[in-house]
Amino acid sequence: MIQISEVHTVKAGKKILNGFNWKIADGENWIIGGANGSGKTSLIELLSGKQSPHSGSIEYNFITGNTWDERFQQRKQLIQYIPAHSIQALVPGSDDVYYQQRYYSIGDEINPVKVRDVLQGDLHHFQSLDIPPTFNIDPLLDREVKQLSNGQLKKVLILQRLLRNLPKLLLLDYPFEGLDKASRKDFCDFIDFVVNACKVQVIMVDHGHELPKCMSHRLTLDNLQIVKQEKIKESPDVQDIFSHTEKHQSRASTAEPVIDIRNLEIQYGNTVILKDFNWTVIVATVGH
Repeated sequence: MIQISEVHTVKAGKKILNGFNWKIADGENWIIGGANGSGKTSLIELLSGKQSPHSGSIEYNFITGNTWDERFQQRKQLIQYIPAHSIQALVPGSDDVYYQQRYYSIGDEINPVKVRDVLQGDLHHFQSLDIPPTFNIDPLLDREVKQLSNGQLKKVLILQRLLRNLPKLLLLDYPFEGLDKASRKDFCDFIDFVVNACKVQVIMVDHGHELPKCMSHRLTLDNLQIVKQEKIKESPDVQDIFSHTEKHQSRASTAEPVIDIRNLEIQYGNTVILKDFNWTVIVATVGH
């Protein structure tokens, strides 16, 4: 159980959360949604300890230390926070150069950081997690961190945290940002595995498309306040949505494409990123 009671937070002299209250029961996995600036990241940073309450309290039933130092150490071990830009957590100070080095690197780094370096001595714990073969990271061990995709980065970072200290609470800030449909599905399966096999509670910030099956509740914020709390109902199959859209495409008026990509191929080193990629975007009026 986690309970936030009458919490006020201040950042750079400005009030962020004001009299905020929220209770999370054991076994509940929440997604935090809302418009930009509604307080989503501030709330998850508060839960992680990255921000401290100016007043009010946050109680975790799994933090049981008698002294401040004991409670601080337990929070570090039992609460893990994965920021939106995972590369910053794996390689501090790398956020300014990550994308340039990922796509345009000519291999001139003297000591590039590899996945094996990030996991270091924790690899011997990997087998104890009984991770399914579909999530095997052996092929990534000798890859440079700055050459990983967004989905691979987040998997490696979560595994790093799991191997070092199995958390009670995993906090994810926009974990699906930059992932394509296939990578998102793969990452959803990975989060479901972490929750079910490792008994980890998850709270994430996201817009809420194609969520992991383990997500049970949704919190919606607006103007730094809670406007809705609800259980998540099973969403319609994505393929049904695509089929519904295709039925209406025949009604679209004829128009010139504004984007027309044909047989595109993108290759990074020996890795083919896209091959025979075709995409046409047409501005059209759809009938009702």
